[in-house]
Amino acid sequence: PAPAVDGYAAYMNFAAQFVCSDSAQALYANYVKDVITRTNRYTKVRYIDDPTIMSWQIGNEPRAFLPANKECFANWMSKAAALIKSLDPNHLVSTGSKWGCEMDLDLFEKIHADSNVDYLNIHIWPYNWGWAPKDSLQENLEKAKRNSKAYIDEHLVVAKKYQKPLVMEEFGY
Repeated sequence: PAPAVDGYAAYMNFAAQFVCSDSAQALYANYVKDVITRTNRYTKVRYIDDPTIMSWQIGNEPRAFLPANKECFANWMSKAAALIKSLDPNHLVSTGSKWGCEMDLDLFEKIHADSNVDYLNIHIWPYNWGWAPKDSLQENLEKAKRNSKAYIDEHLVVAKKYQKPLVMEEFGY
């Protein structure tokens, strides 16, 4: 479904099928293998040996989409992290973000406790998340700062528990 034609809910329900689909996950695994085992055509350095690559990320904000999919999502994230590490033990692996965990901090903790996940990452979007609406950006600045700090702090608790770094890789205001 196309969000502009069929509606965003229809698109989200369609995308939600991925985390419980063996065939979709096989396609993902094949793609990951193709990318990670590549050799840079310009430098002739294999990606697994390339010091300019810091990390592989399972996806940009991969999601469960539905509460019923959380267990499938956690299982897929674990399998994906293990696959990436098996193909490239020389680079770090991260997951995506809490937003992909449907804002479930317990699920976030579960997927980041995995030994194949090297660090936690978060995205913060005070504007997009309604902490500072466009008609009151300045008036809501303090609220956005408080919410951002609380968001960082709750993730730092998990990072400290597993002794892994926390990277804020996106911030949008």
